[in-house]
Amino acid sequence: MQDAIEFATELMDQKIRTFAEKQAEKKRNLDNDNQVQQQPPKKQNVARGYSDGSSEKKEYDGTLPLCNKCKLYHNGPCTV
Repeated sequence: MQDAIEFATELMDQKIRTFAEKQAEKKRNLDNDNQVQQQPPKKQNVARGYSDGSSEKKEYDGTLPLCNKCKLYHNGPCTV
């Protein structure tokens, strides 16, 4: 009877070791995948393009008349 208990304990220990080794192998594979997929470097000074514009409001230079109803420039009756 004692031999059967020792045999069962040995089998369970072996199963647990095998499971732990498989989990460790999966973790190593995931770590290796992260090293392969590197993100591109981020751009610097992106906000500079937004601050270069002037804050003055420009007048309309086109030939269409201003509509008093919709405040847009167009020919013909207003569709609004």
